[in-house]
Amino acid sequence: MTQKKKSLFLFSFVLALILSAQCFVFDANAASWPDDPDFLVGVAGHPSNSHYEAARYSGYGGSDADIERQVHLLAEMGGKIYRMDSGRDEDFVEKVITLCEKYGIAVLLIIHSDVHTEASTVSKVKRFKGRVKYYQVDNEIDLRTLKSGSSGTDTSHYWMSTDIDRPKNKDGTYDDSRCLDIRINKVIDHIKIIRAEDPDAKVLINATARNYGYLDYAFARFAQEGVDIDLVGWDWYTHMGSGLNDIAKHIYNTYGKDIIICEFNMSISHFDTGYGGNNNGRYDLFEEDNMDAIMGPYLVSNIQALYNSRAENHIKGIMIYELIEQSGSANPLYESKFGITYSKMLTPNDPVGRNYQILGPKKVYYDIQELLGGDFIPIERLNPSAVTPKYTITASVIDVNQDGVIMPSRAGGTVDGSGIYSENSVVTLKAAAKPGYEFLGWYRGGIRISKEPVYQFTAYEDADNGDRDSAGGKFAYEARVFMSAANVEKAFEYVIYYPNPIQPSKGLNYAKMTFSNMPAGTRIKIYTMLGQVVRELKADASGMAVWDGRNNAGEKAASGVYIVYMEDGNGNKKRIKVAVER
Repeated sequence: MTQKKKSLFLFSFVLALILSAQCFVFDANAASWPDDPDFLVGVAGHPSNSHYEAARYSGYGGSDADIERQVHLLAEMGGKIYRMDSGRDEDFVEKVITLCEKYGIAVLLIIHSDVHTEASTVSKVKRFKGRVKYYQVDNEIDLRTLKSGSSGTDTSHYWMSTDIDRPKNKDGTYDDSRCLDIRINKVIDHIKIIRAEDPDAKVLINATARNYGYLDYAFARFAQEGVDIDLVGWDWYTHMGSGLNDIAKHIYNTYGKDIIICEFNMSISHFDTGYGGNNNGRYDLFEEDNMDAIMGPYLVSNIQALYNSRAENHIKGIMIYELIEQSGSANPLYESKFGITYSKMLTPNDPVGRNYQILGPKKVYYDIQELLGGDFIPIERLNPSAVTPKYTITASVIDVNQDGVIMPSRAGGTVDGSGIYSENSVVTLKAAAKPGYEFLGWYRGGIRISKEPVYQFTAYEDADNGDRDSAGGKFAYEARVFMSAANVEKAFEYVIYYPNPIQPSKGLNYAKMTFSNMPAGTRIKIYTMLGQVVRELKADASGMAVWDGRNNAGEKAASGVYIVYMEDGNGNKKRIKVAVER
């Protein structure tokens, strides 16, 4: 048999094998694809990898065009969700989010707890509040922390910081990133931040294969820390075999969570023995077109099957890995051929391998587009002037004192109505003061625009003509509240100060004066009867401060009567008299 005939025979055999098992995930005997807005099909995108000639996009240039090409392709395909890493700077991430909003694409943003500091996560979530629908905290921790040779079905299969033989770095120190308990602690910290800064966002963690032990440990720790997630993400490739339906049911029955498939595709194991396949190590026998011919029917049939079983198996969506083919990458057999668009690596010697030019969709892309009912989107629509303007409306609570001066927030109320609004749509802002606080009104730019707790307007009729800030359509509204008079005295109602007077001659118990039961952070100033400052103190988190009877210079205060002024973070004040006897 000639090499050519042998290649064709081998391809035909594998194609038949794949197509015969293309619905291995679920039974796809339900109806054809009716669009369900609650089921999301999308891609794992890599915006920082994309380069594309800007000339094709009127009104855009440089990296904006590079990013828009990806989002535009996803929109034309009929996709609804774009999964991306948040590792780049916030301005870059915002470009991607803005383009996804333009095409009605939801964003799933990955936060890496081992890379991103808590401060950076606070900053991102605050900045993108109401704009990012899903946050995935960390990625495939189960694989990173799994002990070699373990199945992953039990918690004992993962490295912990208590394991003496746990992995080490090259310098001999222990590698904390490989310890499940340390990683989950970090995940919990970041989940708490997301919940605090954007309660409406959906939070998920992800895993792969059958690593239930990872989830058992994670959910046990979540319960201990009083945190929760909304979804479980799962990554699944053909080399993992069948049984994704059983996994989905297990996750729902065990943890009560729906599943969203974060990564889904074929794997190189079908084509190369080095990855457990059947091709005698001869990956080069397969042309890209042949692989494309296999991928299309496989992905289409499985997306359809997942959709058909979405209610039974509690599945909310699927993301194809990945949008861009990583041609010429350092590992040419792993991800290079499984993108759904052709690409060209512009800098072949780039060790990072992230400089790709998208050449165009593969056949598999059009197969999926036909399934989803996607359609051509004219390039003219990429011109910003042809797009309906959108406005970011942010509402927040601002605490003020009796004099109207803005004070550190104690969250004296709640607000609702923040979000992204198209021009001429109706915006409704609602404010509610908490018990003990009074609502002053809605403010914008320091000017009160409404005295009513419910403020409604058309975006953007309430602003002065041409009143659009430099951020391009971002507007902030403040619901100002202040602590009512009846509660001002209550702030210091139970303050205690003892002993009074300070009498060092009676022993150590009388040498220092303790102030307690104050609001945390209360500032204390101690004056002589002539108004000279003697000492300044600040209450700790428990509302306590101690005066050792000395002035700010460390010298002993003389015998006499002193005036003590207390003021908390909301401007509430109290004055008392104390004494020192030496």
